Amino acid sequence: VEPEKLAELISLQLAEHVEAPSVIVVVADPVSAEFLHRVRITGQVEEPMSIPYRKRMTVMDLVLIAGGVSVFGAADSTRLYRVSKSGIQVYPVYLDDILNKGDLSTNYTLLPNDIIIVPERVF
Repeated sequence: VEPEKLAELISLQLAEHVEAPSVIVVVADPVSAEFLHRVRITGQVEEPMSIPYRKRMTVMDLVLIAGGVSVFGAADSTRLYRVSKSGIQVYPVYLDDILNKGDLSTNYTLLPNDIIIVPERVF
């Protein structure tokens, strides 16, 4: 809801109790819920991106949406970064095992604000 519309709605409600209410709505933190509920993938994937979070989305889902690992990617050195109350948690992701061997042990279910980084392979 836009601040002006919210102010109007509050004014209408207050008008039942207060004569000629004047309401101003100030947005203190203008970050949208959509921005706060995204998952991101970057590094050596075909198409780095930030997309809206969806329940039950996994690491593999996001990697496939991003077009997969590029030829320069170190798939088994991938990391999942997750912010928690105790700080940033880093989880190893073995993408080669997930995508090519069917080992889903590191195919984590994503949470809002998770970031997956696929590093460059050392030649």
